[in-house]
Amino acid sequence: MSGSRVADSREAIRRAGLAYAPREVRQAFWMQHNRQRRGRAAAAGEIVAQMWAGQLGSMLRKQSRAAEILERELPAELFEELTLGPVRRGVVQLFVASSSLAFQLRRDLAPALVRLFQREAGDWRIREVRIQVGSPPAGGTA
Repeated sequence: MSGSRVADSREAIRRAGLAYAPREVRQAFWMQHNRQRRGRAAAAGEIVAQMWAGQLGSMLRKQSRAAEILERELPAELFEELTLGPVRRGVVQLFVASSSLAFQLRRDLAPALVRLFQREAGDWRIREVRIQVGSPPAGGTA
């Protein structure tokens, strides 16, 4: 295998007309040649920003679709009591102000909401609706 690499590199030198050129000239050729093949290396920050932009758009679309489903299916006064949290990894998080309401919703509504999300948004693979007391964590809304 290394023999083919040597043959390829000799062929590249020959094609460039540098077969009998001084060593420094051939080194400069390889530096330029290698730089052209790789191109500009992207900074880690650029890659992370591109990935985050794609994920953020996806999370926001999922969040708005979940809100639409809840608003359409729940009574208006109950919908006003809920705050939608992150929707990820098969879990929809809902936040309410009082523990008594949370208990009642966990008991009466959570299983029906799981079935609702499985029917309306089956590609999310929702397996749990988590009803918690409080408000969504800062920056945790997905």
